[in-house]
Amino acid sequence: PARLGAAGVLGIPELDLTAEETMALQGSAASVAEALDSLGLRG
Repeated sequence: PARLGAAGVLGIPELDLTAEETMALQGSAASVAEALDSLGLRG
């Protein structure tokens, strides 16, 4: 979650993740990147 204000994003908190959570997040990010590539939406 980001802190938002009138000027936009004011900050993004750091989250302490377990190794398992980090691996799951990286897998999810890779999946999103692959989908964007297949749709031609990433530069």
